[in-house]
Amino acid sequence: DDDSGIVLRRRADRDFEAEGPVLSAALDGVDVPGFPNVSVSVQYATEHRCAVVLRGEEFSDQITGTDPLVDSRPLVFCAAKATSDESAARTAAAVNAV
Repeated sequence: DDDSGIVLRRRADRDFEAEGPVLSAALDGVDVPGFPNVSVSVQYATEHRCAVVLRGEEFSDQITGTDPLVDSRPLVFCAAKATSDESAARTAAAVNAV
């Protein structure tokens, strides 16, 4: 929900074979606000799944996830696992910008 920030439904309908490739193609290559040197690749996989890859310099895998794990919970933002890790902080900010 845009007003409350609550994730009403975490998953698209599993019958998403028609919309999934179209949505993935539309998101593939989008610009990341504030990160002109970051590229985004989105590839449809199957059912309600897709792969999202961010490419940029000095990225880190030391970030938290964004899945609230159940419906009707607030949107979870990505964060660096260690506050002193500048690469992780930059990576988390790019993920959140997407």
